[in-house]
Amino acid sequence: MGKYRFDEKYFAKAPTVNFHLHDNYEIYYFLMGDANYYVEGNIYTLEKGDILLTNDKELHAPVFHNNDGYERIFISVPKDYLSEFVTDTFHPMDCFEKRRLGEKNKIDHRLVKACGIDKHIAEIKKYSTEEMPESEAMIKCHLMLMLHAFHEILQISDETGGRQGKMQSVVEYINKHLEDDLSLTQLGKVFYLNKYYLAHCFKNETGFTIGDYIAKKRILLARELLSEGISSLEVAGRVGYSEYSSFYRAFKKITGKSPRALKK
Repeated sequence: MGKYRFDEKYFAKAPTVNFHLHDNYEIYYFLMGDANYYVEGNIYTLEKGDILLTNDKELHAPVFHNNDGYERIFISVPKDYLSEFVTDTFHPMDCFEKRRLGEKNKIDHRLVKACGIDKHIAEIKKYSTEEMPESEAMIKCHLMLMLHAFHEILQISDETGGRQGKMQSVVEYINKHLEDDLSLTQLGKVFYLNKYYLAHCFKNETGFTIGDYIAKKRILLARELLSEGISSLEVAGRVGYSEYSSFYRAFKKITGKSPRALKK
């Protein structure tokens, strides 16, 4: 599990950001730029002051419309960072977990202002960048208040992003059948679509190629299974690879480590 991290950065030129995952939960605060934010194939239009919430299973990336300047804050929060505040009736991390993948990720800038979330971020910034005896306690205090606000907002939010219809069904099918045959031919049969048309629509609506999305989701599942002590060979079969060598290459390419090294 990673550590708590606060990061604010300005880019004079919008960077290229590949689709990625984090081990922690992420609070992304958009400050400047011209971009959409893709989460699990859903497309969110960004305006100054919007916030995106992502968990450790949601592939995501900002996609920029031009090379103008870009500024953002992100706060990386370990899953157990606020464990002392968990009760029988409330978990501060519910806003990250009690959602369908890629849905209700965005907190609109107007709600951010109305609920005072921007002020909590300003306080978190102060205590994250200045070393004071009370810094960690104050960071946790403002995080708790902010997460509670997110929880309240998401209870009534209808924001689900841009993915609709058939491609939403394809994404959901892939996530439920990672151990099965997910070739374009097979997916075309399941959804009664020409496989080339399916590939085109998936890329157009989600920002991912269908092969890249499947590979990343399979390796994410593999990481979970390896952490449970399951052998690399068994994991390869359980995430849809009939040949261990293919699994090994995909795992190394996506994680930068071999299955055995990650398991250690």
